[in-house]
Amino acid sequence: MANFFLKRLAMMVVTMLCASFLVFAVCEFTPGSVARKSLGPFATQQQVDLLSQKLKANDPLLVRYGRWLGVLVGAFPIRFRIRPPG
Repeated sequence: MANFFLKRLAMMVVTMLCASFLVFAVCEFTPGSVARKSLGPFATQQQVDLLSQKLKANDPLLVRYGRWLGVLVGAFPIRFRIRPPG
């Protein structure tokens, strides 16, 4: 029985990672840079370059995915409290 649950848990983790990568890929590979989309069509190239640098949009793909996944996991914190807040 434990073996069944471990297999299901592993498949759930793999499925969640695949789904998160697909969402990341759709967001990442749409036409135009993230900075250009955020700033709009009337931004200067210097503003776009500055925002790209600030967002670290020039990092390798796996680094950006790791950062994105970290933000995604951080959005759902799981906290275990030993004692009630007081």
